[in-house]
Amino acid sequence: MRFAPDPLQAEQLRNAGLKVTPGRMVVYWLLTQARTAARHLTAEDLFRGSIEAGSRASPATIYRALADFERAGLIDRRHFIGIGFAYELASATSHDHLINLDTGDVSEFSDEVIEKRLKKLAAEKNLDLVKHALTVFVRRKQ
Repeated sequence: MRFAPDPLQAEQLRNAGLKVTPGRMVVYWLLTQARTAARHLTAEDLFRGSIEAGSRASPATIYRALADFERAGLIDRRHFIGIGFAYELASATSHDHLINLDTGDVSEFSDEVIEKRLKKLAAEKNLDLVKHALTVFVRRKQ
């Protein structure tokens, strides 16, 4: 898929206090494409994707952009066993991750029962639940 700069994405970067550069734009565009496909991308995936999109972003540019986006609150970084760090656009809605250790597939899910239980656990300690990250590891049944 060929990279096409999106003025709305450029505005999102500016609103986050970031300078709009070609490298940041292609990384942000790839992360946006991944959200649509419900994928989690590693830095290596982003580098390969940038090449396929016709960008000349170096691995250093990819890593700098990811660090800038994370500091600005635009993305979340997850550490998945067997995969390493993966990145996704920050979401206002909470979701969790199910990782198949046999295939490496990462699936997102939301469960209101889990959400309620976590809020109750926090409240029992006189705290408010702000955010959580739940990762469930699974294997195929034998």
